[in-house]
Amino acid sequence: MAEIKPGERQEASMEETKGMAPIYTSYDYNSFKVLTYNRKKNEHLVDALKGSIEIHGFLMPILVTQINGDGEYFIVDGQHRFWAAEALSEPIKFTVIPVEESKLPVLVSSINTIGKKWGYQDFQNMYVILNKPGHLELQRFIDTNAVTLMETMTLFGFTGTIRNSGAAAGKIAAFKNGTLTVMEEEVEKAQDRWSKAWEVINYSEAWQDFKNDKSFRDGVISLVRMPGYDQGRMIGQLVDKAGRVVRSRTRGDYQRLLVDAYNLNLRAASRLSTPGRE
Repeated sequence: MAEIKPGERQEASMEETKGMAPIYTSYDYNSFKVLTYNRKKNEHLVDALKGSIEIHGFLMPILVTQINGDGEYFIVDGQHRFWAAEALSEPIKFTVIPVEESKLPVLVSSINTIGKKWGYQDFQNMYVILNKPGHLELQRFIDTNAVTLMETMTLFGFTGTIRNSGAAAGKIAAFKNGTLTVMEEEVEKAQDRWSKAWEVINYSEAWQDFKNDKSFRDGVISLVRMPGYDQGRMIGQLVDKAGRVVRSRTRGDYQRLLVDAYNLNLRAASRLSTPGRE
């Protein structure tokens, strides 16, 4: 194993690595840089890794790359191992891999997905920092309407489930790889859906205790996206049927209560389909 002391740079020979990528060591913590769009620091994870390093040593080298030619190492995978070793004043073990800067965000998210699943918020945070247009458009919608990312994805028609197919699945893939495009008409449609959902959410004083529950909001958003849904009919039905909607446990429970209220005394041809049990 090649050792790099503070301020030094040294190449490992192929003989030392027996055909594998060279593994270096370094105490020069300042030469390692954390990518701003990677996940935020998790102090609990750092503490757990410190305990492991104290007992077993630094077993798994971190992956780094050089993208600006000034000798800095950007951490592709292993930032929490880096922080743990730095806190213990232990040398950093690392392997340098060549990565095109344009492909680095996808590689970072892919590696982290294998080791510990990235959530949609992680992808959103990364691509907003990188100024990806589609993600910036979603963020403007989130900030303007005070909605969550998952609510936004549902309102736009791609809800973040791997069971989605067709256009929705394509949107999810684009969301994850940073190529998402959001058209003006999509924003308008999502805004219309949210306006309808917001009117329903705030309709009844009897709902004050649960109107901000995630499950209730999700149930209402799912309602307004149903084929054949009519906002005027829903509001008209709630005039004397709002009491049928009571505190429930899941999104599906709330959606079914709302659909039942919507369908009451309506002809079969005008009714919404009752959602299945979750």
